[in-house]
Amino acid sequence: MKLILILLLGGVAICSAAPAPARAQDAGLSLQQRIDRAAPEDIVIVDGGVFRESIVINKPISLIGRNSPVIDGGGQGDVVTISADDVVISGFTIRGSSKNVSQEPAAIKVDGAKRVTIRSNHLEDSHFGVHITSSADDLIDTNVIDTGGDTPVARRGHGIYMWEVTGSTLYGNTIRHAADGIHMEYADRNGIGKNTVTDSRYAMHFMYASDNKVISNTFRGNLAGAVLMYSNDLIVKDNEFSNNRSGATGSGMLIKDDNTLWVEDNRTLRNKYGMTVGGTPS
Repeated sequence: MKLILILLLGGVAICSAAPAPARAQDAGLSLQQRIDRAAPEDIVIVDGGVFRESIVINKPISLIGRNSPVIDGGGQGDVVTISADDVVISGFTIRGSSKNVSQEPAAIKVDGAKRVTIRSNHLEDSHFGVHITSSADDLIDTNVIDTGGDTPVARRGHGIYMWEVTGSTLYGNTIRHAADGIHMEYADRNGIGKNTVTDSRYAMHFMYASDNKVISNTFRGNLAGAVLMYSNDLIVKDNEFSNNRSGATGSGMLIKDDNTLWVEDNRTLRNKYGMTVGGTPS
């Protein structure tokens, strides 16, 4: 019997079916070998261990970690690459991407795959946490992302980066020590709810990202809270913007060249500027 989780965030709904019983774990194989041996729609259970390798998931499987298994990329490229639709990855510590800024390496990179679920992972010591491009209908929830507090802000990647991503939900993630905690470009019709972003440059940064809903998040102790630029038809409701005071920006919300915004019932506390608005006619 399948259990169905329905996550409804401001009109954005994503359904995720709990996996059926998994087949037995392949002992003695590398993680990539286990993936290669799996058939589409298999559930691969990984029980503990440290895997010093980078992996590619190129078929619709669920990769489920129990007892905190670790995938360590050893500072070489992306750690986990997802190139197939309908992939689930959950329950891992994923660390050690390259720090080569020009390559935009990530703990988890998704390019062109859809309906990807990234849930309950710890992503650390990587340039980007989650890097998603040309995708739709993804679910990114309850992950802890820390790209590394020892890296200068100017050389950090984003916690969650989305470019040309639609219809997706970001829910309940904890992000710190990023450039932008959540960065969206050309990304429309997404829901962003109950995330916490601290100790980053901008907690959330929109560029040409329209028809998005930002509800019940906490953006605290960053250079700026929400920086919303060149974006339309946004709902920003029930969020906390607090202690965003560093540098020349220091705004709870910085709104520039947007149109048709609904901003309601937010708590804006102890920022250098509560809200800075320009070029926003309605």
